Amino acid sequence: MSGTLLGVDTEDLLLSVMLSDGETGEFPRVRIYNDAGTEQAGSPVDLSHVADGFYQGTWTPSGAGQFSPTVLSDTDGTYLTLASRKHGAFCIRIEYWTHLI
Repeated sequence: MSGTLLGVDTEDLLLSVMLSDGETGEFPRVRIYNDAGTEQAGSPVDLSHVADGFYQGTWTPSGAGQFSPTVLSDTDGTYLTLASRKHGAFCIRIEYWTHLI
């Protein structure tokens, strides 16, 4: 999967993850990094279960830039026990720019 998400800084971005097996008892979280590899303010984002393995959460960037998300999931909510599924960096770019009026 690849693509680019566009938005305006200081607006919430809805992050969504669908676990392929429909697992409802995991605790996915998204870490967001800039191009220099620095984790961003508000990261990690804990995702809440919506239905049938579909999880969502929101993140608001602190400014304009390009960002890359990494998704991890664990089985107990402490984020010490990773789930036995393959996760990692998705090829999705998050691009935010300053809104000029």
